[in-house]
Amino acid sequence: MKKPNSPLKVDDLIAQGLALQQSGQFELAKLIYEQILSINDHHYDALHYLGILLAQQGQLAKAELLLRKAILVNGKDERAYNNLGLVLQGLNHQHEALAAYDQAIAINDSGVEAHYNRACLLQNMGQFQAAIAGFNYALVLRPDYVEALNNRGNAQDEIHLYEQAIESYRHALKLRPEYAECLYNLGLVLGKMDRIAEALDCCQKALLLQPLDPEILNAIGHMQMLLDRDAEALSSFEKSINLFNHSPQVYFNYAYLLHKLQKYEAALAAYSRAIELKSDYVDAIFNRGNTHYRVGNYSLSIADYKRALELDPEDARAKWALTISAVPPVTNSLAEQNASRKNFREALAALDAWFNNLREEEGYKVVGSRQPFYLAYQDQNNKQLLEQYGDICTRLMGIWQKKNCQKLAEREPNKKMHIGIVTNHIHDHSVWNAIIKGWVSELNTSQFEISIFYLGNVFDAETAFARSKVAGFINTKQSLLAWVKTILDSNIDALIYPEIGMHTETLQLASLRLAPLQIASWGHPETTGLGTIDCYLSAELMETENAQNHYVEKVIPLPNLGCYYFPLDIKPTEIDIKALGLDLQRPILLCPGTPYKYIEQYDAVYVDIAKYLKDCQLVFFTAPHWSAFGLEARLRKKFEAENISFDDHVKFIPWLNRSEFFGLMSKATVYLDTIGFSGFNTAMQAIECNLPIVTMKTPYLRGNLAAAPLRLMEMSELVVNNVQGYVNQVIKLVTDEKYLKQIKGQIEGRKHCLFRDASVIQKLEQFLLEWRSKHLP
Repeated sequence: MKKPNSPLKVDDLIAQGLALQQSGQFELAKLIYEQILSINDHHYDALHYLGILLAQQGQLAKAELLLRKAILVNGKDERAYNNLGLVLQGLNHQHEALAAYDQAIAINDSGVEAHYNRACLLQNMGQFQAAIAGFNYALVLRPDYVEALNNRGNAQDEIHLYEQAIESYRHALKLRPEYAECLYNLGLVLGKMDRIAEALDCCQKALLLQPLDPEILNAIGHMQMLLDRDAEALSSFEKSINLFNHSPQVYFNYAYLLHKLQKYEAALAAYSRAIELKSDYVDAIFNRGNTHYRVGNYSLSIADYKRALELDPEDARAKWALTISAVPPVTNSLAEQNASRKNFREALAALDAWFNNLREEEGYKVVGSRQPFYLAYQDQNNKQLLEQYGDICTRLMGIWQKKNCQKLAEREPNKKMHIGIVTNHIHDHSVWNAIIKGWVSELNTSQFEISIFYLGNVFDAETAFARSKVAGFINTKQSLLAWVKTILDSNIDALIYPEIGMHTETLQLASLRLAPLQIASWGHPETTGLGTIDCYLSAELMETENAQNHYVEKVIPLPNLGCYYFPLDIKPTEIDIKALGLDLQRPILLCPGTPYKYIEQYDAVYVDIAKYLKDCQLVFFTAPHWSAFGLEARLRKKFEAENISFDDHVKFIPWLNRSEFFGLMSKATVYLDTIGFSGFNTAMQAIECNLPIVTMKTPYLRGNLAAAPLRLMEMSELVVNNVQGYVNQVIKLVTDEKYLKQIKGQIEGRKHCLFRDASVIQKLEQFLLEWRSKHLP
């Protein structure tokens, strides 16, 4: 006769339940623990392990009750207190959890898990120094505790102990090279230290270990974007979104990159998605406002800035942007324009008052973050408004300069006059081509030494040319403070800013006193408004007798065009005219300005030209992000009001690259310069193609950029005095074939005088040396 199996002992049941629990068979384990407790409801191990099991299932409140009951049965086991701490932490009962960990440690000071968990809790509570001490204690008990090393690094990162954090992460990775989370964390800290290439390498190694981690992909995309590897960054963000499309941070980074790539509609959609996921995402709301502003969605940008300020009344960026936005990209009447100027004046006064004693020390951070760029497209004297704006910039930057103790020190005389050029444009760009290249190429190296402080990140053949010509070329990516120290340490005699008004860091530096003589030029053809800028290099043929009334700075009119200009010598691309919707049998009148250059008060010019000529093609240029400026819709309305077919006379074609544009200019009839804000580089390119230009002189430098080369070629008949003269001159060129040919011949024969004008360099050298002899030892 077979003997029956003996009943299982309780210890055996506990062992069986624990084995099931460890293998994830929670319900079977639970039945065993409940069976034991039905017999003895004070069984310590059953209470303890069932409490842990319920915690694993997310039933934290029930788990807490069981663990507390277990502790009542046996208060000498530090494990129960440690597990109770974890449950209480999960319930967000932080102080009770801390007490539980303390009790576990009191029972057994060598219990590494209690020390580790307590340190993690302190880290979550923001007590980072105490957390670091806790991790250190855990590491004394277990030196190879890689999780403790990783979390210690996280705590050190939180209080900006970046080098120590890196050491913690690297120690953990030495023990566990394939620790993906630690590699990711190391990458983030390296990124904060601007060691972007190293950071990217760490995150890419982490991604190899966890290829489906959207956070790692997001970090990789951010670092690729910082390295200007934009196509790769775009791919990384899109992969992250495909894996998990509920992260507002990823959409924010994605939108930021899309804006940078001028994919504005896509950027707006991505920012909106980030805001949908996080309705109080101030950074996304503010940045969406910037994108709206960039494409001319004026009212929507204002709404976003106001919303950002509602969510964070101390957001200086939004306050600054809202102030500058008082000047809209486009005004539709003179009355609207004047109203915007009044609003801007009042907004500047309010901004100045807003930066009171409590806010002024941090104000430097937003100086230049938005600039009144569109003010220059209003055909009025902007000196008073820009001086009011400039006073705020110099006040806030001056406070920063004093706080950081960065001022001109006792100077050692330079053997040669040391010229510094601060710019974002040492590459193939209109500011470089028109202004800077001539200085760099032609200033006498026996008398002048040039150092370029290049704030940009575009490098091409022109950058290499500049580097080969100057004594110093500094392009290290660095902070504002580091740039200021670099410039001051360079002992500059005259610091020149070729443009002020289009780049944040340029304006911040220009608002400081960093050299005895500080000079601006017409890369942005408008007074800077800054009291820190002493002189403004302009051009005799671009200014009027009353020019000084338009400037805060002292105007220095250099001869003729005011620049030593090299011809571009571009070989035109043979373009398909029909593909552009144009007809070579009809006159082609090029209107190549950006849409915000066209002032509403001059719209009638184009209507009148079409009305008289009847058969012509007014060719404007367009891009998707310009649609909101409304130029096409505005002109269409004006044509329809005069019963003239808009589509028969006006063509909007895509923006062309330079060689394509030269190809089109070689086939065009006449170039119509924008009235009020002229185009210098475009006019010089038209002249290279022997294309006649019609322009209208104005009282301001910015309106006479195309007039200057025409005057120098003694072709002032193409520079008219009024709107009617403009219309008449265009009509004459189009209808009088003999006259048109004569004008083209004159351009061909005279244009050589525009290029490589040594008198400009001679006058600039004379001015600089005379100033030095008067003001420097």
